[in-house]
Amino acid sequence: MAHKNGLSTGVVSNIVKDWKEEIGSLSADQLRESAVILQNVGISPLQCGQGSRILNILQNLGFSEDNIEMLAHDVCKMCKILVYCLTKLHCTLKY
Repeated sequence: MAHKNGLSTGVVSNIVKDWKEEIGSLSADQLRESAVILQNVGISPLQCGQGSRILNILQNLGFSEDNIEMLAHDVCKMCKILVYCLTKLHCTLKY
């Protein structure tokens, strides 16, 4: 992180130390752990927030975490079938 931002490791360590003291060590450690997890998974905090909102919407509609993936697959499958049917219908009406 230091090299990436053109700072010495001592400066970064002091910034982190001051920040931890200002907001509380536990909170800083939790934020850092969350950032590391997001980075390892390959998503941004924005994408994480969007996913959380979508999950909440689906749960409010009555879906559980267990069947949301199946719902997504079913919707995708139905869209492909619909596109195929519309394309076939268009070709039939065209001739």
